[in-house]
Amino acid sequence: MKNDNTEHYIQMPDAVLNALAGVLPAIFESTSLEQVIGAFTRALDARLGWVALIEQPQTLSVRVSGYCPCREQDVYQMLADRRLQAYKWNTVVWEHGVGKHFFSQSEGNLCALESAVLGKLRYQQGDVAGYFFLAFSHRFYSQKLLRNISAIISSAIKEYLIKHSVNSFFSNDKQEIVAQYTTLFFNAPILINSFSAENRCILWNGECQRLFGWSKDELNHFPDPLALFYPDLAVRERVRASVTTVPGEKMQEWYPIDKNGRVLTTLWSNILLPDHSILNIGVDITARKREEQRLARKAITDDLTQCLNRAGILAQLNEILLRNRHHAIQNGMSVVMFDLDYFKSINDRWGHSVGDIALSCFGRELQAHPLPGMVAGRLGGEEFLAILPAADSQLAWRFIEQFRQRLTNSQVMPGYYDLRISFSAGIISLRSGEVMPVSEVLKQVDEALYGAKRNGRGMSVIAGDTPAMGS
Repeated sequence: MKNDNTEHYIQMPDAVLNALAGVLPAIFESTSLEQVIGAFTRALDARLGWVALIEQPQTLSVRVSGYCPCREQDVYQMLADRRLQAYKWNTVVWEHGVGKHFFSQSEGNLCALESAVLGKLRYQQGDVAGYFFLAFSHRFYSQKLLRNISAIISSAIKEYLIKHSVNSFFSNDKQEIVAQYTTLFFNAPILINSFSAENRCILWNGECQRLFGWSKDELNHFPDPLALFYPDLAVRERVRASVTTVPGEKMQEWYPIDKNGRVLTTLWSNILLPDHSILNIGVDITARKREEQRLARKAITDDLTQCLNRAGILAQLNEILLRNRHHAIQNGMSVVMFDLDYFKSINDRWGHSVGDIALSCFGRELQAHPLPGMVAGRLGGEEFLAILPAADSQLAWRFIEQFRQRLTNSQVMPGYYDLRISFSAGIISLRSGEVMPVSEVLKQVDEALYGAKRNGRGMSVIAGDTPAMGS
């Protein structure tokens, strides 16, 4: 049995897609239905898999694969369970306890099975043609992931049956079989498409149409459908290669635009089929990425002031210093350190809650009229840092004094008319290409700030200048 880390990895959506992408090409070379279900069992680390085809009323032909012993009697017993008979279903998933639910009286280790998916195979007209089942010894990640797996397995089984013509219960009419196959792909709850070398869309399932807003016919009215999704020519050519001639070896993130101009985040696997065409299977991870970005932003944001926190602003300082070192910032840069004057007296006189409001007001005003590219953060307590790319010392100076004036004129709290915020500031400026480590920048700008505080507060000092010149 694999360790817990491996089981967790295989449950991630991108890991599952990778595993399925690796096994789908082998389905075309399978010589038996046992090999088909066995390939999925091994790829997904399942403990049991079976396919049951209805050969005639009340008679099933069962193929089993996996590590848990399973008899036809167990399959019949499961499908006859009154809890399954009580309602209509196409796919049923269990996140845990499936073994105890169905196999408590069976032999072997079936009782220990945890999560599973059970799906129906259907004719074009809707009649049930068979069933498939896949079960795991661990709790699976989510019901949505299990349902996506179900759709892919169902498609693969139908593909095998179509290719090898062993399913007498399907229509003998080849065109009807192809129609069934196409319908199945069109309704799969994952993105499936294919493009020809001549830039025509030859497969575009319902999930693609739902997500992107374009139908297959609409796409093919354009000379280059991919241009609708990837306006940037360089990006489009990389996408074109992956979907027509050079499939990617690994899962790839792409950022297409939908019909309404919304930028999406999608994850794709490109599968080379035996006829040398390429099948593209993907999932929409836009919502997940936005949540990850929100959480990442929250992790480096100071909740009180909505500026970056200490870790966030220092990381930005390091990044911008590197850009300046490589002359990426043509006019150099400035760094400003602020300290609120007599902040302790605000807390002592009005309380810490009012002190928090003062800090919040300072952070809000600091970011209200930023210079281009500016980032601001709270180092801790009442100390703040602002990074001003492309600003020399004089531009930084003017920015600070305009900020000081706004802060002087702002009312921190209604009714607290004598509550005003004053600050001292230290400035350091670097020429384009100048090299200085973060620690030295902080040291020098802190010394400049200390000079402002030592000489009466409420002033700004440029590193290297005397207080008289900087005030």
